Amino acid sequence: MRAGAHGHTLQHVQGMLAEESGIASGRFNGMELESVFLPILSLPHKRVMGFDAHLHCTDDRGGTAAATESMFVPARDYAESSLLDLLGATIQVHNFFSGGAAPGLLFLNPGPEVLLDVDSTAAFFTELFQHYQVPRQRVVLDVPASLAGDEGFEQALAQYRKLGCLVSIDDVTVEDFDAARVCNSGAMMARVQRSVVGEATADENTSEMLAHFVSLLHEAGLLVLIDGVEARMEALIAIEADADFACGQYFGSVNRHPAQYIEPHASLADMWDAYRLGHTAASHNHPASRSLATGSLPHAPGTRNSQRPSSAEINVYRQARRPFITAIQHVASLLKAGHRFDAACDEFLALPGAIGCYLLDAHGQELGDGVDARRRPSPQSIDFNATMHSDETNWSRREYFRRALDEPEIVQVTRQYPSLCGYTHCVTFSIATTMPGEEALERTVVVCGDVDWSAYRRADS
Repeated sequence: MRAGAHGHTLQHVQGMLAEESGIASGRFNGMELESVFLPILSLPHKRVMGFDAHLHCTDDRGGTAAATESMFVPARDYAESSLLDLLGATIQVHNFFSGGAAPGLLFLNPGPEVLLDVDSTAAFFTELFQHYQVPRQRVVLDVPASLAGDEGFEQALAQYRKLGCLVSIDDVTVEDFDAARVCNSGAMMARVQRSVVGEATADENTSEMLAHFVSLLHEAGLLVLIDGVEARMEALIAIEADADFACGQYFGSVNRHPAQYIEPHASLADMWDAYRLGHTAASHNHPASRSLATGSLPHAPGTRNSQRPSSAEINVYRQARRPFITAIQHVASLLKAGHRFDAACDEFLALPGAIGCYLLDAHGQELGDGVDARRRPSPQSIDFNATMHSDETNWSRREYFRRALDEPEIVQVTRQYPSLCGYTHCVTFSIATTMPGEEALERTVVVCGDVDWSAYRRADS
């Protein structure tokens, strides 16, 4: 797929806007365009992390609603269709960043041709973001997975990342996932097509396949967003699959004013209660999406490294993780003896690459604040833990938590995965143990320590 330069300027596009009470709309071929936004939730944080931008279209015949796709049908050529695309993006950016501050990230989805017309589009977005004083790291460009086979795919993504935007791969499906190209694209996130979770509610095999697929995406270095969550059952499937984010009307209808969005705390609490009550021992046997048994590879075959490491490289990897295993065991033994958590973590946090330690209860809920390493490495991506800090954060769906409970007092080690605290090559060490509780009763806890494995990647480079 190739597109010619559209050459549209922000000044020309803004001439098509109308503004009332600070809210912008636009007109195109007898249609009025308004922006609407659908919330995207971080599942472990139980908080909104951003909004998916859409267009609401009405025609001149009594304000009849029209499907957004129909707007592109009358467009006579690329210059006209690209103008419509950029007009929509301008309305969405104006309404998201002007006036009251909307929370989180803004997800934009320009058309494939506009995205591949990378020089013109990047120049337009540069002007757009400068005009509205948009922090680039708060904009996510959705790039259709169907473009992964195009020769301009990697160049386009590199250019948009250079612009400062985050990139997600949109409409990802199990059947057509191009792991080799997507792994090397530098994208932050994969958005699983909305039809997948719907199929998973009707078929247990599809639900299990979704868990395997999320595992593959994580090992490819991608955070995972599942689209199309319309009911609690679909939300529970997204949790069980270990997805990071979910989007759909279960979390709230589309609205014109994202700054006024009220988070559905009651629905989220109900969802997590249902998950906890329905989570049986059998669910612990789901695919070990992030577990790493002794002696296995730092990455699954076919993800970041297509060649099997040699025995010497595997030995290097084992040696690199040994100090962390010893240190997390020491944390557990100190806690069992009644030491304070922050003091117990000193040895682990002094190791090169250590990010921080945190403590979970038997239900996966964080106990108190975590402890950061004094020389904590700089994150490579957005730190969702910092932007969405919550006392209700729950990590019970993570494999490092599940497997630690299954094998108390034995250290669990994950494969590298993209963490929600912004590290692309995070490795988590965890161990379940007991510590003194109220009235001299012991309580089960899971000690976790995160490491930025970038400096230890010799074994799989």
